Amino acid sequence: MITLNRQELDLLAQTVARNATVWGNSAIADRSTGRAALAALRHPSQEGFNAASWSQVLENFPVDLAGCGDEPSIGEWAAHLALTVFAFHQQSKTHLMHKSGQGLGRAVRQLALRDNKDEPDSGVLRRYKIVLQAPTIEATAYHLRGLVQLLRQADIPLDYGRLAMDLANLRNPRRSDGVRLRWSREFYLTPREENQKISEAGS
Repeated sequence: MITLNRQELDLLAQTVARNATVWGNSAIADRSTGRAALAALRHPSQEGFNAASWSQVLENFPVDLAGCGDEPSIGEWAAHLALTVFAFHQQSKTHLMHKSGQGLGRAVRQLALRDNKDEPDSGVLRRYKIVLQAPTIEATAYHLRGLVQLLRQADIPLDYGRLAMDLANLRNPRRSDGVRLRWSREFYLTPREENQKISEAGS
């Protein structure tokens, strides 16, 4: 299996983050280009080839990440999945649902602790574990969409550049466990800044 090196992964993350930011902010400003881009990406992409969504993703896509055969390259596949999920996340929102530095685990942590800061919501935790333990990349993608639906309902943003990079690494058997480990750390380990706030509040 062809995998992406560090430079290519960074390029993938930058490309997806830039497009999410440009299209999302354009849609928020009610510009036709942004609304059209997100509408094209929201077309169902699970069943067969969808020309509208792929055309949107591949327009101005980096040549270094592009494929040359009958199947999408890892970079194309990861960008397409991340951006189609983002388009759903951003729908009808008045602020950007892409947030740099907000990894999947951290976003789901916010969701799980939204109503009770001491006890994660059992339903959210169960759905997150399903994503972490999904046996195939297709199952991961399917359950990820359901998790993002919950983030959308709660107005919690996500770093889509980072997500695209993670999705690409999940296709690499040598890196997939590392992605899941980092997602688990983001969820279960209290972020450093939160620890600082707790310490300051108790002093």
